[in-house]
Amino acid sequence: RSQGVQLRGQRGSDSSPTFEYQLGLWQGRSTTSLSNGGNGHLLSVRVGYHPWGFVDWRVVGDVDHSPQFKLGVIGSIYTNSSETTHAFDEQGYNLAAVVRYRGWSVDAEWGTESYDFDDFADDFDRQGWRVAVGWYVIPSKVELRARAAAITRLKDPTFRTANESGLGTVQVADGDSWAPAIEGEISEISAAVSYGLPGWRNKLVLDVSRLARAFAVDPDSILNGVPTPITKAPDQIDYRVRAMVQLVF
Repeated sequence: RSQGVQLRGQRGSDSSPTFEYQLGLWQGRSTTSLSNGGNGHLLSVRVGYHPWGFVDWRVVGDVDHSPQFKLGVIGSIYTNSSETTHAFDEQGYNLAAVVRYRGWSVDAEWGTESYDFDDFADDFDRQGWRVAVGWYVIPSKVELRARAAAITRLKDPTFRTANESGLGTVQVADGDSWAPAIEGEISEISAAVSYGLPGWRNKLVLDVSRLARAFAVDPDSILNGVPTPITKAPDQIDYRVRAMVQLVF
């Protein structure tokens, strides 16, 4: 939602080697469309190579039932900075691969971000990944899909860095009272079945998921000036059943 300009190019086709790129220059990180508070800008670059024909990574699954094996490798980076309020520099890196073949699909992705706030001695890093495998048991109509994903909210978190980074800490039940806890990793394992509806990419999806949140330990934490070790809270696990309708206009 940040204002800016982007250049996009692509050479190749659905059946021949394809190279693509997107290059963007934006006013900065802004989710409220406010004017840029400093002179820094956000620069983003994405490049992709598809040796056996272009793979549209915006489309989930091998809807076209590709008769030939297809592979796409996409890498992207961004960098941004701010000089006002809380001065900082940040950068992110992402690598993804997509495979399509006769109704089968594999989507894998890994990304990491790093934030260097001038007011704090520590850098704040996080990273995440996902892998999804799909199979159209009835071409372009019924797909089975499984997905696993996880994100490390803050690398090697402590009570101090969790609060300084803006992630914050949470309170978990400890008998009849509450105790502080440091969020470590959140993860998901899901299985889904989808049924194609009339129209391009319209579908009905039913999925089941196991959602988990794991916590970190900080034996050296200090609360209100008093040494107060934080132990690892028990994992929180939820199970979810969900039905969704996707309509693409």
